[in-house]
Amino acid sequence: MKKYLFLLVGIIAFAFTSCSKDTTYQVSNKTDFTLYDVLSFEYHGSDRVKQENIGNLGVGTPTEIIVADKQAEKVKLAFTFGGESPRYYTVQYYYLEAKSNKIFTLDNETMISENPNAKDGMPLGKLLK
Repeated sequence: MKKYLFLLVGIIAFAFTSCSKDTTYQVSNKTDFTLYDVLSFEYHGSDRVKQENIGNLGVGTPTEIIVADKQAEKVKLAFTFGGESPRYYTVQYYYLEAKSNKIFTLDNETMISENPNAKDGMPLGKLLK
């Protein structure tokens, strides 16, 4: 009886560890201000494979877990400051880890630009000061 119980526990443990887990991410706002109309763009190489409308992101607020496209390797974020503000893009890409959850943090030092393809920019925190 103990053999069967041990075998059953082993099979259940194997089933849980071998199940496919999604690649996911969250975005966290560690700036001094609310970010509006937040978007994430998922890429496979240079090809955009998915766009996610996150909405507004308050100070200290993380998003819900976002399931990445199966082909996605990296993410670029964009947002506005509300009103007539232009859209700003993160200069860097945030890289996903397969079958795990990554938290991408926007803070006052995050480099941003109005150009989605920019190689350099300005720190987010200096824009409104």
